[in-house]
Amino acid sequence: MAMSEVFKENDRKLRELLANLAPKCTSARLLLEEEKKVRVCEIAREIDEAEGLIRKMELEARSLKKKVKAKVVVKLGEYGNDVKKLKNELAKLRSGSATQATVGNIHTMQGYSDQRGRLVTSIDSVKKSSDRIGECREDMRRSGLTAIILTHQRLREYLLQGNTTVRSSC
Repeated sequence: MAMSEVFKENDRKLRELLANLAPKCTSARLLLEEEKKVRVCEIAREIDEAEGLIRKMELEARSLKKKVKAKVVVKLGEYGNDVKKLKNELAKLRSGSATQATVGNIHTMQGYSDQRGRLVTSIDSVKKSSDRIGECREDMRRSGLTAIILTHQRLREYLLQGNTTVRSSC
């Protein structure tokens, strides 16, 4: 069973939410007090929405096959970590202790997210290549076995012919 359309849609929404939240945290740090409070409330609401999407996706993942489920669980864990980091940033914004280092952390987090996506894509590519190599090896084993059987049959025929020739000459 492949991933359902609902799961895919929730995944798309969640990626979009997480991609938009990091810049919002960065810009909120630069706002005046009243504007900052409004932005912080907006960010908190979106973080809650992201957590809700993760819970929905976890429920949906329970019905998937083991192979697909394993990949999905890893992805959901990564999303959970991203939300946790955003919550920490939100807490810093609420306390007013967001520093320039925090802004750097958000940019670093975006970089890690991009890196993680590339890594997952590379891993999938390597797994597909490994599967293809395994299939080729199996084909080679089968064709090698076929060649051995054919050689054995030919040798048997030659021996029988030779045996018949020897007997007929005696």
